Amino acid sequence: MDIELRMCSFAARGMLADLMCLMWPTGGKFTPNKPKTRENTLKTVAVMLGSDIEECRQLITELEENGRIFFDPKGILCCKKLIEITKKKQLSSRYGREGGNPNLKGGVNPTVKGEG
Repeated sequence: MDIELRMCSFAARGMLADLMCLMWPTGGKFTPNKPKTRENTLKTVAVMLGSDIEECRQLITELEENGRIFFDPKGILCCKKLIEITKKKQLSSRYGREGGNPNLKGGVNPTVKGEG
């Protein structure tokens, strides 16, 4: 169970789910086309999620305080969990290119009768 996430209100958790959908294609970062400032990001998120700016500001602050999202030094909104998932995905991909688990290279499935 993720205690940090459980500390967030139901509304904040719903916003996080929507934000994760927006951030998935970029590996956990929300990068609007406007200049990357906290205020521009808040306005863009509010419009994209159909919320008003004050509610958006309050929920994002709640998510920040509970360690779920953060703004990087460039003003880009980032999701901690999606960044972790992206790093694991890249690492797994690298291991796959190198042949995977050496203990399993011979295969884990038995041969089919008549083929081996």
